[in-house]
Amino acid sequence: FHFIELVCSRDLHSWQRLGERKPFIGPSRLDSGAYDLTQLGPSAPVLRTGPDSFSGQDELWFYYNGTKYRCPFRWVGKYPEGEYVWLPECDPDRGAICLAVLRRDGFISLDAGEEAGSIVTKALRIPEGAQHLFVNVDAPEGALSAVILNTSGQSLEGFAIGECVPVTGDHVRAEVTWEGNPDLSALAGQDVQIRFRLRNANFYSFWLED
Repeated sequence: FHFIELVCSRDLHSWQRLGERKPFIGPSRLDSGAYDLTQLGPSAPVLRTGPDSFSGQDELWFYYNGTKYRCPFRWVGKYPEGEYVWLPECDPDRGAICLAVLRRDGFISLDAGEEAGSIVTKALRIPEGAQHLFVNVDAPEGALSAVILNTSGQSLEGFAIGECVPVTGDHVRAEVTWEGNPDLSALAGQDVQIRFRLRNANFYSFWLED
């Protein structure tokens, strides 16, 4: 059996295996009629789709090779003489290009249940021109809120948790806003931290945009 696992690198020289080497894309059920039953292998770079794409969704598409058998042949004869013979119990229609779909940034999430939890980012500098904070969050029955702190851990005026408009629902791209502060332009060039508060939510990523 060959499955697809995940590795990560920030410099393309040093690599780290992720997820305790558990399969990222595993086999389909034997009775599913699918191709990817035993042998899976990547066949193309990951594609990111968007609202204007064929799918109309902001997703990650993973095309990969899938085959039904480890080896559908056996060697008949004494090597090097002889030949490969197709096993009669194996279907000649044995392989295909398969597709796995993942939400944008859907590799890992920080999760909170009914009891709310929070996380504080490392210090980051708000770049010139950055005005908007976006999050990728799944909270159909919960919410995500944020507060912007200085590097001493004190909330900045206008960006406190009570002033944040909670983000609810399932969104791969939702803007976080605060009452009375239309954007982050007043914080340009400052070093800040962001505390996110979650309840009944799966939090995937955040980023800044102009």
